[in-house]
Amino acid sequence: MDKLWIRSIIQDYLRKKLFAQGLEDIRNYITNLSLQGLRSGDEWNKISSFDEVEIKIDPIGTLNLRQGYTDYLNNIKQLVGEYDKRKVEIENDAIAVIKRRLSQKFAIQDLHEKGYPFDLIFISKSEEERREQRIVEVKSWKHIGIVIYTDNEKSFGEENEKKGGNYWLYIVDMREDTPRILGFKRPFTTNALKFVTKITKSDRDYYVYRVVREADEVW
Repeated sequence: MDKLWIRSIIQDYLRKKLFAQGLEDIRNYITNLSLQGLRSGDEWNKISSFDEVEIKIDPIGTLNLRQGYTDYLNNIKQLVGEYDKRKVEIENDAIAVIKRRLSQKFAIQDLHEKGYPFDLIFISKSEEERREQRIVEVKSWKHIGIVIYTDNEKSFGEENEKKGGNYWLYIVDMREDTPRILGFKRPFTTNALKFVTKITKSDRDYYVYRVVREADEVW
């Protein structure tokens, strides 16, 4: 759809935000006049509520959503593909942030360069609870807030969750000066991710998602 009409939303906003205070002021004004005997009669004393106000809105412009979506997909396609030096640096930076922030809570085993379909194993250091173990996939937000899975990563994560595994997605948001870590427990089966598109490049499939719920942990 190229044109997005938000007429009803604008009307509701104008009624409740813009005109509500004005109508209240008029109501108080006429009430004061009536108390002073300067105005009388039903027509003068009757004030419509803002829900009864009719507003005519004519569009002054349109939004070209198709062009914006095309640009969005083009930006994603530039991020998809085999690892180059820059992508490796970003991944290493993200994992380094996780190790610095979470090493007191977890013993962290780094497997991201070993060819596994996940990156880290967390083992809880807590003495009061059962020693929790987490299988962790690490992603980073450096440019735009999307999550890209390879076919192998996606298949492993979905299968691990189906079997009851403690699979986690950790996203390191590095778009600000101070990175944030967002942890999502079983992201595939708890609807943390919404599928956007599949991109095939160099005979490999990449699955693009966006996050659609709050994180289970924020560090």
